[in-house]
Amino acid sequence: MARNNIISSTDKSASRLVTKQNYAWLESDSIPFPRETVHSASQETRLSAAPAGQRIPLYDVAHSRAGDKGNHLNFSIIPHYPPDIERLKTIVKPEWVKEVLSPLLNPSSFPGSKDIERRDKWVNEHVKVEIYEVKGINSLNVVVRNILDGGVNCSRRIDRHGKTISDVVLCQKVVLPP
Repeated sequence: MARNNIISSTDKSASRLVTKQNYAWLESDSIPFPRETVHSASQETRLSAAPAGQRIPLYDVAHSRAGDKGNHLNFSIIPHYPPDIERLKTIVKPEWVKEVLSPLLNPSSFPGSKDIERRDKWVNEHVKVEIYEVKGINSLNVVVRNILDGGVNCSRRIDRHGKTISDVVLCQKVVLPP
């Protein structure tokens, strides 16, 4: 499949792409990213920032990968438009991650208020969230400790590795700041 060095857009507000050697730069920013991520004709590449002030699913702004290490979960949030990382950092905080993932620890499909109270107490005491910025690829690496029900060998969950948790995160509706 031949590569195309031209990306066209009907959006007149989109930044113009400038290429140099093995990297591509968006004219409005000085953040380089590998040319391969831009030039595939079958891929969509966002050349402008995600909309601000609108309630949109996180998957409109970023993609993700997830995995496990024992009882701990690790997932990434990688924006489609690299400069959006700054706006994502204002939303993806440890408290937000705990709120999004705590329903995974419900004792039943229909928890009562006492069940939710007990779950939230356990989450606050045992679940720890660490968020690292990965500047080289303009992304966030999120580590959630003690969330996988004991890990692969002892969990009774269908998704013991936590692979689908990135979908849980990406389906969250967020409002990005300007």
